[in-house]
Amino acid sequence: MARTHAMHRRAVVAFSGSIMVAAVFAWLPLQAAAADLRQGSDVTVGPGETVNDDIYAGAGTVSISGTVNGSVIAGGGTITVSGTITRDLILGGGTINVTGHVGGSI
Repeated sequence: MARTHAMHRRAVVAFSGSIMVAAVFAWLPLQAAAADLRQGSDVTVGPGETVNDDIYAGAGTVSISGTVNGSVIAGGGTITVSGTITRDLILGGGTINVTGHVGGSI
């Protein structure tokens, strides 16, 4: 009987875990599937570069000097935005400098 109870408990835990994972994936916005995900020690959008999508970046240094036709969500030690962001800008970091144009909210 103890063995059956333990097997039942494992099945319930596994099923609950599967439901939680499915719920997390269902909760994620569908727009993120088409987003530009960037990470590493340095993430850069150069002066002549144009990105036609949202950017999600995580790096020690994030530098946006070009144009992003979308939103930028970034976290890093040093973040510099001197280019153009057509939508929203959401940043979290140690040092943040925004001198470029942002079409949405910051």
